[in-house]
Amino acid sequence: MWVKLERVRCLVVGAGSIGYQKIQSLTEYKASVTVIARQAVEEVIRLGRDKKIKLLLRDYRTGDCRPFELIVVATNDSVLNKKISKEARRFKRWVNVVDVPGLCSFYYGSIARMGDLQISVSTNGQSPALAAKIKSRLEKQYSAYVPLLNYLGGIRKRVKQKFGSDTKERDAFFRRILEEESLNVEYLRKKFPL
Repeated sequence: MWVKLERVRCLVVGAGSIGYQKIQSLTEYKASVTVIARQAVEEVIRLGRDKKIKLLLRDYRTGDCRPFELIVVATNDSVLNKKISKEARRFKRWVNVVDVPGLCSFYYGSIARMGDLQISVSTNGQSPALAAKIKSRLEKQYSAYVPLLNYLGGIRKRVKQKFGSDTKERDAFFRRILEEESLNVEYLRKKFPL
């Protein structure tokens, strides 16, 4: 499942190197991020200073997670982690406690990003290292598809105009393109002019 995080109110508790990775990921998807931590690595402080996140340098307080839709906990305090997870679930919020699958209602996948082509790998929290290895292989194997994806995305609107509401014809047109032996974009432009 892919979730659109744009403008989703997210809370990250903890601003060390792991917290920073989670913050980066959320801001990349244009989430509205608030961070609560007693201390923060320089990168997180810079994000706060640049107004990319709201940074609160203080301890977590009971009820802090209530106004947020998604909570990520990245502290090394197991008692606090359990408290926040329990509280988030009570408020029916999505929560991820880094490296503690039993306290999570969602997991982070390892995402192979190649422009608009994104492939997610998950081990359900069992082995992030294995997910990262598979992600790396996927990036090598599928990066050649990026020009094709850009081409298909670029003609999509014209194909919709050409075939109108006839989704069967539209789908058949795209299937014919993808069944070609060569998926070279220049070749496809000549063979399937619009």
